[in-house]
Amino acid sequence: MGSEESAWLNVGTLLHGLLFAYQKATKDLLGSGCEVFVQPTLDILAKIHDKDDLKLFRGKTLEEAVASFSKMLTNAKVVRGITFEKTGPEKYLLRIGGCAWAKHIHKELEPKDVTCPLALIVMAIYRKYSGQKVEETESKYLEEGTETEIRSFNPALVWRSAEQTVENT
Repeated sequence: MGSEESAWLNVGTLLHGLLFAYQKATKDLLGSGCEVFVQPTLDILAKIHDKDDLKLFRGKTLEEAVASFSKMLTNAKVVRGITFEKTGPEKYLLRIGGCAWAKHIHKELEPKDVTCPLALIVMAIYRKYSGQKVEETESKYLEEGTETEIRSFNPALVWRSAEQTVENT
């Protein structure tokens, strides 16, 4: 691995590490994780999009916008591929394969209880196109990528889950 590639991987590791630390601290303090990041992420991405023509919100539909984001990442050789599969009403499974940082970060940091940064961006795209809040979901970290469920936030389900937790204690 050349020094330029190594430096790029190290920068990615640092940025992932910072984001994971913020997610974990937020979850520990507030009992919430990625939802705290989705709206600010969307606001920042919209601002960058307007100024730098980022083209994140390119497409008439959610699926077209995610496909455009996927194409941007594959062209930059950040990932080998992204699939975005509808698994139910207002529910999708995002699979990221061949992530340039996966072998470097997943093995070194062993992330748990956090959301993949690329999945957070797709959550922001989901929120922009659906107009709905996104439920906090954690990514499953694989050797070469991640899987993340993306779904609309349903407060009734959170309330039922909290009631079950209280009953079980």
